[in-house]
Amino acid sequence: MQTDEHQQATQSAPPAATTVTQAIGTPTATPGVVVNVVYDAGQVTQVLGAMLLPDTNTVKQATAWLNKFLENWTSIPVLIQVYQASTSTDLRQLACVLIRKKVGKLWPDMSVEARHTLQSVMLNAIAGETAPTARKAAVEVVALVGRKVLPEKEWPELLPFLYQLIQSPNPNHRESSLKLFGLLTDIILDEGPSMKQFVLNVLTSHLSNASNGPAVRLAALMAVGSLVPFLETEEDVDQFRDMTLPHLIEVLRFCVKSHLPDYVVDAFSVLIDLIEMPLKAVKSCLPPLLRVALEVANERQFEFSCRAMAMSFVEWAARYKPILLREPELLQAALTVLYSMSSEPEDEIVETWEDESPHTFATAVFDQMSASLSTRTLYTSMMTVVPSLLASENQWQRKAAMGSLAAVTEHCSESFRENLSTVVPLVVRHLRDPSKHVRQVTFSVLREFSDFLQPEFMEYHAQVLPAICENMVNPDKYIQRTACMVLEAFTMRLGADVKPYISDLMNGLGGLLVSGPAELRDAVVAAIAAVAEAAEKDFAPYYSSVMPILQQIIQKTAEDDLLQRGRGLECISSVAKSVGPAVFKPYLPEFMQSVLQTLQMDNIFTFELKDMSFEALTDVADVMGEEFAPYLGVVMPHVFEMMESSEGVYAEADEKEKKTATDGITTDSEDDDDEDLDDDECSVGCDAAFVDAKASSCFLVGMCARATGLHFFPFLEKSINLLHHLAKYLDEAVREAVANALQFMVYSANLCFPSTEPGQLHRHTQQVVGATMNTLLKLITRDEVPQVVIQALDSVAFVSHSLGLIAIDPYFEKLTHALTRILKNRAPCIYLDEDDCAEDDVDEDRYIELKETVGEVICELCRIYEQKISPFFESVLPFFLKLMRAENHLFYRALSIGTLAEYVKFTKVDTNKILPMVAPVIIQGLSDSEKHVRRNAAFACGLILSGTGPTLTPYHTESLKLLHALLLEPPSSPARDNALGAVARILLVQSHLLPIEQIIPIFLAQLPLSADEEENEPVYSCISHLFRTAPDKMFPHLSRVLAVFGMALNTSTLQEPVRKIITDLLLALAAQCPDKMQAAITQIPQELQVSLMRHIQQAQQQSSL
Repeated sequence: MQTDEHQQATQSAPPAATTVTQAIGTPTATPGVVVNVVYDAGQVTQVLGAMLLPDTNTVKQATAWLNKFLENWTSIPVLIQVYQASTSTDLRQLACVLIRKKVGKLWPDMSVEARHTLQSVMLNAIAGETAPTARKAAVEVVALVGRKVLPEKEWPELLPFLYQLIQSPNPNHRESSLKLFGLLTDIILDEGPSMKQFVLNVLTSHLSNASNGPAVRLAALMAVGSLVPFLETEEDVDQFRDMTLPHLIEVLRFCVKSHLPDYVVDAFSVLIDLIEMPLKAVKSCLPPLLRVALEVANERQFEFSCRAMAMSFVEWAARYKPILLREPELLQAALTVLYSMSSEPEDEIVETWEDESPHTFATAVFDQMSASLSTRTLYTSMMTVVPSLLASENQWQRKAAMGSLAAVTEHCSESFRENLSTVVPLVVRHLRDPSKHVRQVTFSVLREFSDFLQPEFMEYHAQVLPAICENMVNPDKYIQRTACMVLEAFTMRLGADVKPYISDLMNGLGGLLVSGPAELRDAVVAAIAAVAEAAEKDFAPYYSSVMPILQQIIQKTAEDDLLQRGRGLECISSVAKSVGPAVFKPYLPEFMQSVLQTLQMDNIFTFELKDMSFEALTDVADVMGEEFAPYLGVVMPHVFEMMESSEGVYAEADEKEKKTATDGITTDSEDDDDEDLDDDECSVGCDAAFVDAKASSCFLVGMCARATGLHFFPFLEKSINLLHHLAKYLDEAVREAVANALQFMVYSANLCFPSTEPGQLHRHTQQVVGATMNTLLKLITRDEVPQVVIQALDSVAFVSHSLGLIAIDPYFEKLTHALTRILKNRAPCIYLDEDDCAEDDVDEDRYIELKETVGEVICELCRIYEQKISPFFESVLPFFLKLMRAENHLFYRALSIGTLAEYVKFTKVDTNKILPMVAPVIIQGLSDSEKHVRRNAAFACGLILSGTGPTLTPYHTESLKLLHALLLEPPSSPARDNALGAVARILLVQSHLLPIEQIIPIFLAQLPLSADEEENEPVYSCISHLFRTAPDKMFPHLSRVLAVFGMALNTSTLQEPVRKIITDLLLALAAQCPDKMQAAITQIPQELQVSLMRHIQQAQQQSSL
């Protein structure tokens, strides 16, 4: 229904059947002649009335007419007349809105009289206008004009008017003045140093006075929000906290109690600025605001948009002031509200996190909190709640618990890894949950586990895969699709462990591929690709049955089938990896033809298809190697086009404006003052599929260079130039792909320009290395994204491994400085809470992969520099020792000890110097609860203790006791082989100082090695050494030695140098003591006797030649 006022406003407007131009005429002008067309206020009133009619065509005509009318400054006085003459609130408001939209640009052209008239009328409107909407519109006009003229010392009446209005007994006056205070805060503060205190006093007094009513107090609250960015000192914030904040919270609570959600939304929207302030005193202001925000978020009677804004305040605090939510009380309160919000019922399955609902919003906040807070603290707090929610009879509570696990897995991955034995059964159980809503989110959890808990999660395949297969035959299509998606994520990383399940998986997937719903086919094809990639050669039996269907899929051209086509290309490339180049080669021409056709398609899925095509080509290039070279000429133009494209980049507004009657009116956005009040800030964004395609094109460039070798030469220069340009790209996925591809540009350059002099690079290769290393070092030292830095470090390690010292030495100082900064937690890629500047305040669990990669690069430097690396390594040793602490994550403990071991191994330094520092942590590592730590500690122990020379140290006795305990671990234990290697290394140097008659039987009883072949050489070298230096201690065990030798020689993977050590010793023993040998051989198993004698005879024959 229209109000009487609205009817009054539109009664003089032309009826819907009559056009605006027919009613009031169209002003005309002679072309090329500038004239001022005179408009009548009555005409304008009619057109404004037409703007309010519920008729689209009439509104469009009125809009076009007004745009013409508003081109000249004379429109402003006419609109003033309309405002003054109209009895309609809607028309008065609309007149003010149009003045505000155009006065910014037209002000310089306006006459002095017109300016003064506008200023006078608008001040009178504020003082006399009774309608809130029209009065608000007048306030905004005054604020905009004031921002334009006050800095020029014009309109001297405005500020005195404002100060007078604030003292008025009329609440409407005080509300308007407070709004002006908010809109003109910075202008008022420029009036003098005392104005900040004055404004704060004024705003606080109006906040604190309950008799003002909610409108006045909320206006004061909004004005406080405008003042917040100008609290520039700790003293300012202290005063705000002590004087203003209690009343601000009181107003907030009043709004909550009075069920005024719009006021609450406005309040929290301005208070978010407070969170971002870098001043330390802000921390003390926020806890009470956070408590109010949590109360609002938990109030289900409010509209969800209001609760979401309150929770956004909490999320913002987690992002910018995470130290606040380390307080157990606040964190637990936040989790309680989030679980309550997440447990609210939903009518339909929510398929994406972006869908607006309490559940999806809450999970997004969980995600942000996991990215900002201490992951161990968050995980521990959550797991006090999750089990009870999962046991609830309420399906929405079970869904809430699962949703929270999915949201935090990525950032809390290390905590999950440590507790998988408890968490996995808890999760897998709910793949059989009676509620499809719970099963849906459970699949999301498993997908996150598959992505972020590698490789440990793969150990639970016996629990996970059967449950997934059950859901693949579920009649619910959505569950079927989700099951296929999780199967893809899980299986692609499973490797050889997939073998027992291949038949069941392919039966299920094959059935869905042939007779399942068409809309599932892309998910089914992706799952088959994952099975093929994991199964490798074991996929061969299914190749002939799958390929004909895939060949049909990659020929589809209907728009609804294009994503299937892309998935089909990806699946064929995975199948190619499993069956190898010889089997796949006959299909290569057809595959390439389909890919190239796909790359030329222009449709709504253009970028998605390019991404899939580039990924498929990357795999096929990897499989075919140099046989892919003939296709470079047709593939690389598409790749370069994507690398150079900016088609998917766009400007985006931070917020969407609300639809109003004046949306069609041209706004002068170039006017700065107008933008200050109304226009949204814009930023640059990228289409997600566009970014994926650009990143895939960069990965493909690297693979083509690696796979085709010298054939890549024609494309090398352009590839290098584009990659270096994209290293500064705004999206991290592209920068990561660039960091990956750059290493292969060096590889290709070295093939194309081989060195002509020993110890030197070709000058062209040197140029490529220089440009690449400089770009990689910039990424390492400047990029804020850990994954980008990790990839850049990996590429540096590749360059070092491929070209050695001559490539790395010029950049040694910059590289080691960058590595040190990462270890010190001082690199941009390591987040430090602005309130916590100490190294120990970093949540180290977030950076395990980063620190591991740093360790790998340092090991590579140790390999190429040998003892020359010692000064640098000794400078970073304290940081590794800190990571070895028992309370740190097992990966840090294993990493630190392993890096130390590699340093000793490659440099062969005298370890006496570092022994007092490292021996205690090595001993601690030998008894660590985690097998990987014990393994690395055993490896390091042997290297370090043998590196002390022909002397025993105080640490030998305890170390040997702990190594003895490791020798008694089961053969499957990874630490056992390293303990054998450690004992062997020690005996090689210090056997004459040790009770070897006690050590030898235990040592030999555990042989041969079961897994770590790197330990073969020290072990068998030790046995040979002992026969030479202490034969009387060894001959009593000769039969055991021969049995061990027999088993080792029957192993096809035994390294040739080790095989020679054994053979040489056997020949020496056979020559020196044939009787003892013959007697000992008869005591070993028959099959070993035969093989050992045959080996000795063959070796004797070869030695006699």
